[in-house]
This record gives sequence, structure tokens and C-alpha cells, in this order.
Amino acid sequence: MPALLQDAMQKLRAEAGHWAYTETSIVRDNRGRVRKETVVRHDPSLPYAEQTRLLKINGREPTKLEAQRHRDAAEKNRRTQRVTLDDMVDLDHVTVVEETPTSVTYDIPLRKIEHARFPASMVDRLRMTIRVNKERRVFEHVTVQLRRPLWVGPVKLSAFAMDLTFATVDPEYGPILVGYRSTGTGSLLFIKADVSGERTDTEFRRVTPYDERFGVKIGKLKVLDF
Repeated sequence: MPALLQDAMQKLRAEAGHWAYTETSIVRDNRGRVRKETVVRHDPSLPYAEQTRLLKINGREPTKLEAQRHRDAAEKNRRTQRVTLDDMVDLDHVTVVEETPTSVTYDIPLRKIEHARFPASMVDRLRMTIRVNKERRVFEHVTVQLRRPLWVGPVKLSAFAMDLTFATVDPEYGPILVGYRSTGTGSLLFIKADVSGERTDTEFRRVTPYDERFGVKIGKLKVLDF
């Protein structure tokens, strides 16, 4: 792995799990209309059952049942050994696709891993690029794109793209993921459907993770867990 990319990865890992933030997620249909909007507060310094709290759903406060279902899903998600994009990147086979006076963009192949979020048949058709700032040696931007159409069961995925944005929210610490946008075009039984999504994280606060209060770190840090 190139030293520049390695430094950037280490800085990103150092910040993982050390920030409380408010996440606003929006899913839109092919006409740009909002299908679902949620506002969630994440705070890794709190006990596990309190770390994720649903604040709003579609502009209103959640019902007790909706809030409980969200907590249950968050707890199940925490207990599950998930495979994320961070596990799938093959950092031993990195190539440079673009270099400017201020940054370097790397093409990073993905590895097939069982139970990953992306089906194994999809991995070969995905392209991931990471842009790293030369001076600060930090992530600036990550893009994941579908190289060519793909069938997943009865669904044909014609196009897919995701752009992840990183920023430094406190000059004393390294950059963190602050949001992403994704778009997808597909069809089911020849019925076309376009879906887009976006997530924006705000109200950041540096915290000590709940795990570290006991002098241990439980589990594996996920740099690109989305």
C-alpha cells in the first residue's frame, strides 16, 4: 500500500467511533420526491442500548413503537458481525489513476467476502476510487461506481454510484465521514425504477467510546461503515 494512502487510512481509523453526531437520511423516488426521511442521534459514549436514538421520521416525532423498533434494530446490528466495505478493499493491489499538485486518486479493487453487503456477483463490477490530499495526508473523497449492468435475481441494476465526503470538524483531530449521496437505476420485470439517497451528519461532538471506559476495544473498527 502506498505510504500516502496508508497514512490517510490510519488517521481515519484513529477517529472511528470517537464522535457523537446527528444523522439525517433521505430516500427519494425517480421523481425526486422524498419517500422517507429520518433523523437519528448517535453517541458511542453512552451504554449500548442508548447509543442510537431516533429523533424524527418524515418530519414528526416517532411513536413509542417506532422508537423501540429502531433501538432493537440498532442493537441487533451492533451484535451482528457485519462485513463492511472496509473489509472488502484489497489494499495490496492499489493503482494510481490520477495525480495533481495537491492530491492523488487511487483505484482500489474489492475482494469477494461471504455475507458482505454487496453480492459476490456485484463485486467484480464495482469500481472504488479514493482521493487523498498530499499535504495533509487525509481522505478527501471516495467514489464507488458500477462498471456495467448487473442482474440480481429478477432485478436488473443498470447503474449505481455512491460518493462519500470527508471533512475535518475539529482542527485538533483528523477527518471523518460527514455524509454521502447515492443513485441507482434498475428495473423489475421491465418496470424501471430510479432511487437516490443522501445522508448528512452534523452536530459533532468528540467523545470517549463506551468500550474504552473499561480499557478495552470490543470488535473491529469500521472505517467505511455505511
